[in-house]
Amino acid sequence: MNYPIHAQSFYLQSISIDEGLPGSTVYGMAQDSIGYTWLATDRGLCRYDGTFFKTYSHPVLKGNEVLDIFPIDDEIWFSDINGHLFYVKDDQIELFDLGVIKEDKELKKIFKDKRENYWISSRTGYVYRLKKERSFSYKIDTIYDLKSKSNIHSSFNKDNCIFFTNYQKIYSFSYKENRFRSKEVLPQAIRDRVFLVNFNRNLKAQLRLPQQQFLSYDLDTLENYISNNIEKLIRTPIENITFFNNLIFATQRNQLYLLDNNFELDKKIDWLPHPINRIREDKEGNLWFLTRGKGIFILYNNAFQHYQENNSNLPKNIIYELNQLPDGTLLIGTAQGWLSFKEKEKQELINYKIDNENQEFYSLTIRDSFLITAFNQIWKFDLTTKKTSLMDGSKAMNINNKGESFISNYNGIIYKDEQNDFFTIPSGRIYDFHTSKHNHLQYFGTTNGLFIFDNQTPFVDCLKTDSSCIKRYDFKIEFRYDKKKYRCYEKNPIQVYEDKNGNSIDYYIAEIEETPDSTLYVATYGGGLFYIKNDSIAVINQEDGLISNICTDVYIDDDGDIWVTTNTGLNKIDGQTKNIRSITIEDGLISNETNTVTVIDSMVYVGTSKGLTEFHKSAIANVRPAPDVFIKNINIDQRDTSILSNYNLTFRENNINIEFIALSYQSKIKYEYRMLGLNKEWVSTTQNIVRFPNLEARNYTFEVRAVTKDNKKSTTTGLYFTINPPWWNTLVFKIGVGILTLLLIGFFANWRIQRIRRKEAEKSKLDKKIATLELEALQAQMNPHFIFNVMNSIQSYIFDEDSLNASRYLDKFASLMRIFLSASKDKYISLRDEIEMLKIYTELEQMRFEDQFEVKFSIDKNLNLDLEIPSVMIQPFVENAIKHGLSLQKNGKLTITFNRDQQIIHCIVEDNGIGREKANQLKEKRKAHRSYGMDLVQQRIETINSISSNDVNISIIDLKDANKQPKGTKVIIAMPVEY
Repeated sequence: MNYPIHAQSFYLQSISIDEGLPGSTVYGMAQDSIGYTWLATDRGLCRYDGTFFKTYSHPVLKGNEVLDIFPIDDEIWFSDINGHLFYVKDDQIELFDLGVIKEDKELKKIFKDKRENYWISSRTGYVYRLKKERSFSYKIDTIYDLKSKSNIHSSFNKDNCIFFTNYQKIYSFSYKENRFRSKEVLPQAIRDRVFLVNFNRNLKAQLRLPQQQFLSYDLDTLENYISNNIEKLIRTPIENITFFNNLIFATQRNQLYLLDNNFELDKKIDWLPHPINRIREDKEGNLWFLTRGKGIFILYNNAFQHYQENNSNLPKNIIYELNQLPDGTLLIGTAQGWLSFKEKEKQELINYKIDNENQEFYSLTIRDSFLITAFNQIWKFDLTTKKTSLMDGSKAMNINNKGESFISNYNGIIYKDEQNDFFTIPSGRIYDFHTSKHNHLQYFGTTNGLFIFDNQTPFVDCLKTDSSCIKRYDFKIEFRYDKKKYRCYEKNPIQVYEDKNGNSIDYYIAEIEETPDSTLYVATYGGGLFYIKNDSIAVINQEDGLISNICTDVYIDDDGDIWVTTNTGLNKIDGQTKNIRSITIEDGLISNETNTVTVIDSMVYVGTSKGLTEFHKSAIANVRPAPDVFIKNINIDQRDTSILSNYNLTFRENNINIEFIALSYQSKIKYEYRMLGLNKEWVSTTQNIVRFPNLEARNYTFEVRAVTKDNKKSTTTGLYFTINPPWWNTLVFKIGVGILTLLLIGFFANWRIQRIRRKEAEKSKLDKKIATLELEALQAQMNPHFIFNVMNSIQSYIFDEDSLNASRYLDKFASLMRIFLSASKDKYISLRDEIEMLKIYTELEQMRFEDQFEVKFSIDKNLNLDLEIPSVMIQPFVENAIKHGLSLQKNGKLTITFNRDQQIIHCIVEDNGIGREKANQLKEKRKAHRSYGMDLVQQRIETINSISSNDVNISIIDLKDANKQPKGTKVIIAMPVEY
């Protein structure tokens, strides 16, 4: 709830039980170092942060009635009605052990001197000094009897002296002398009504005399300066006095008065019918009036004065328009057709009523004749006769520098040119006009945006029946200026304004103003404040600091500053720097719903929905700094914890809630915060608690600062958090794992070396085994059947007296035996020797079988024949193909192919014999002896693969024709090049 003070119409805020105050009677008020306001009420002690109240209790605090509060350093002390003394520690009330003092039920005040001693005064004239023994443990050192039964009212600590006052004397205590000195300050006739009120900057005691008179008292010399007119002093005393800016408030019999500079009662402030207990000033300079039964009233700023229906002769509170006459008189247009005049340096208003009821002003324009536009009508006001006359229907009006008039109505514009001819321009609703001082353009503010009228657009006069005119101009727009003639334009002279970049202003236009440098400012409903300079449109809106984008008026004062009214307050934009200052109720406005503004001789007048506010520009020259931010609470994993500057947490303590506060009783505070380690960008919020769930293990820095509505930022408050990783992710664990890994690698490497050594030893044994297997394979290959068959062939040649073939056969057999014997000595044989051996072997077999089959060798021409392969590896497969495949049919074909694919040599042995399946069946019928040659080859392959990382692979493919009948066998032998 808000109240005006009738004396000068200052703005106050009311705080009562409805807002959360625990009791309606408030005895005392104090602020701590953070800025919390502590209040002593009839229902207990409470703490106020500008929004919420917190009430405290204690078992000894009977009835919860608290009489006074004493701020001592960072401590809050208070006393109750029964003489108990309490202090607040860790947000809890603690009872102070008074010892023998508790018998004195009339304790008055407590304060602490620079030597950490506590002094307690009582209403019975006693002063108690307590010395500190340990933290919050004191004992009574001395009891001083000031030999006065009157109230020890005030106390003051200066250098090495302490001062007390009562209704009769000022007492000073000297530490050097360890005693009190006293001085009577007034004659006996009036001393019972005198007490110390406050100490000024020169350390002079300001003493209250029984009513209008005050005196100064020098605390060093104890000399007084008093009027000689003591006999004229009135007996009714002033109980309380407070200096507030250039005002002096005083209470007399619990009523509030304003004093003049001579400390004489000036005006009684009768807005508060209930008694006032005390007046206190907070750290922001706000004045708090503590009442009996009505709560608290806060005076924010006495530089703002208000005019309302109930405190002045303002006819209506709703103000639509403000303007200025040439002599500096302020014109005020209000609801219901009232026109008010406020002359310079006068408080009273002169009011006139326009004839029509329920008129609401939309515009006031002052020229040689004073014209008023209101509710679709235009009026002429005679400044001499103070009478009005209705001229025509209108919404707004403007007269340009050529004497042309523009009057809007609901249908368009009535245009009156310099020849006094009237023409109607159909253009829709127009709410403001502006004629540029620098070009020939007329600007129109409409509900659909900004339009321009170019009065240099060419036109012709024509009759409406003139077909040539109709044909040429197509009547895109016409102005009728007599019964027959029309003024016809080739194009509509009213066009949407577009800048050089093609941008336009499409918002509802409220007001248009122009600066001397031809910058055009356009206030809009919803788009903010646009300005046009050098034919380019720019905008100032909420992102730039404007208090609202819904602008209702714009005014440019003589200093070039731009004033913008909005639905949520007033803005002052510096014409040079474009810095924005917001003015709201918190600064002293009577309402945030501002409609219009004007400035006359540095006095700012703001028309609102609740009346008129006036203030001097200097009243808002200094922007209040942002209050400091304090950490209020830290919650870690849903547990409140002590407030520290640095936290070392486990990986499970990673859900953190931080509550903070910046206290201001004038400004609405926003906050900006960030958690470095999580993000670097500042986050804006109006809440005073932030939550960080599931933080990863790392170092974090939390930073928060307060931001005022004028974008002033406080110093940053920081907290540091270290969330440690789990033990399995710590550096020590990782080092241990690393060391263990190195040990395991060393162990494995040693094991591998030993294994390689053992394998080398085994390889040596295998080499011997391979040599043995090769001999066995050779013996198996040169089996008796083969030798017997060879001998039979030779014998047959001899019997046939074919000595030539017998000789050739023996030569080839001898060459084959020579190659076999050579291969049996080595594990590897060159491709060249292997191929040679296979050719001799197949030739012998062809001779033996009388050329029953053909043999074809296919060798890749790019194949290096000097490469080595395992010896006697291919011959057994060739032998198997001849013996079991080709020897049992005619027209056999044997193909032996050698090629290379990267590091692999492929040997393909392919025949068109009877196939493995039929050969096995014949073997079973003949009960043929098992062939050990293939077994030995397989053993050799396994042995070679076991001692080498490159394996020899054998693939055997049964070939079949289209009818799935066997047509031979293909053997693929893949041998790596290097072993």
